[in-house]
Amino acid sequence: MLGYAGLGFDLIVGNPFDNFNDLNTFGLRSSIIAQPVVRIDELNNIFVEGNKNVWYRSVVNCYQDYEPHLIDNESDLVKDLFNDFSLDSPFSEELWQRNASGLDIKNLVNNDSTLKIIKCYCSLYETGLILPYNGSLSEDFRESVKKLPSSVESTSDCPLDLFITEPKTDKCKNIRTWIDFFKVYGTHVTTYVLIGGKFINMDSAVNIHLNEKQDKSNSENNSKTTDIFKRKMKASKLKKNMWIIGGYFVEGLDRINSASFAKWVRSIQNRAMPIKAKFSALSIFFPEKQQAYSSSLKYYSELMGIDRS
Repeated sequence: MLGYAGLGFDLIVGNPFDNFNDLNTFGLRSSIIAQPVVRIDELNNIFVEGNKNVWYRSVVNCYQDYEPHLIDNESDLVKDLFNDFSLDSPFSEELWQRNASGLDIKNLVNNDSTLKIIKCYCSLYETGLILPYNGSLSEDFRESVKKLPSSVESTSDCPLDLFITEPKTDKCKNIRTWIDFFKVYGTHVTTYVLIGGKFINMDSAVNIHLNEKQDKSNSENNSKTTDIFKRKMKASKLKKNMWIIGGYFVEGLDRINSASFAKWVRSIQNRAMPIKAKFSALSIFFPEKQQAYSSSLKYYSELMGIDRS
């Protein structure tokens, strides 16, 4: 059983909705905690050995929306998609909005379209950290934290272009140590994960409006206006999108076919993925360096092109 709780996650370059697949994705990073040994017996009972500050629980459950809900704008769509992921930071909403740019959702909802969403979840188990966390940290993480400077250069002292073009300059020495740290351990720690599968059906109806047209005939009775073309046409082009996290695609799943749904549920056992998660700032493990962490996080976001303000 893969333990996602306690893994680092890079929420600047990683997108939990799109990339929470396996340990080789953009988002997941090295473990922050000393991972326990987890085993399951023949009755599906879960046993945790070693780090007792990590918990696991079997949660075998499926539920879905039977009625689609409407999305009015892109902002609401982002909130709807990312409400399965929470971050204990005021930066969270801004971060989700910007990370959503990698999901290619701009064409799903606009002033000329109507978007309907149906979600379905099937969970197998959940895992998390007991907070506040007082368990063991990984030895590599502890050693890396010791090397983190308590202060960092500002963008005026170490401009972004200098950081990029002169990697060995002493003007960026401290901030580079933090950036290297983020690339190994991420920016946040995963404190809770629900494992299983989910799919999201999104139907976008793009309305097409043709202006009223009028054709005056030049026939023999030119005093009479024909209204052959005098009409206002309305049409819609339906775009269907389906996102599946966990399990495998099954034909008919987009129509909520019961047989297809059952087949997809069975496939989750072989390909379970995180479908909900909570994150905390890594600074909870080194509060004495909170200011340096916050400054480095902002610098990192600007460096990676997330913050363009």
